[in-house]
Amino acid sequence: METMTVECGLCFVDKVVGICENCECKLCETCFRNHTRAKMFSTHIIFPIEANNKRTIMSSLETAISTDTGLKSPVDTDIHKQKCKDHTDENQSFYCETHDACICGRCVISTHTSCLDSVIDLNNILHDAESANTRLSSLHELDDEIDRIMVNIDENRRVNDTCRSTSAKEINNLHIELVDQLKILITKAEK
Repeated sequence: METMTVECGLCFVDKVVGICENCECKLCETCFRNHTRAKMFSTHIIFPIEANNKRTIMSSLETAISTDTGLKSPVDTDIHKQKCKDHTDENQSFYCETHDACICGRCVISTHTSCLDSVIDLNNILHDAESANTRLSSLHELDDEIDRIMVNIDENRRVNDTCRSTSAKEINNLHIELVDQLKILITKAEK
């Protein structure tokens, strides 16, 4: 079986030696070395494709994902399912705020180099969404706890009001009793 020659998805010059899991971009040796050095790619996970592997790039990707590397298939994440409108073989992994557009890694290099500061890595947004969902879940739990506490506070107020009313009646009855006893003692003392 003959090896299929595939060009780098960023520079389109050299042969592919690795893949970025996050943006599913095929990388040549130079781009592979420098991919995670760029600030917006710093959290990306890249891995090499074995030189002696005679399968296609996608088969290599599937093999690498299925091994015990702990990598999750990029296809499993919703954010990577959309293909780039300009590069139909690439997934939209970035968002350009300047142009209000979802773009792929090739678009970043080819048409969005002037607006790199406004390019957002959508994979990081996915992690932020997960974090937000976790926090939202915690807030719902806190809200439920607050509701339970408010019910307890209302119940405690009712109990306190009942105790105050009962105590006031008992004190009033005791006062009446003491006044009556005092009257009896005064009457006895006068006789």
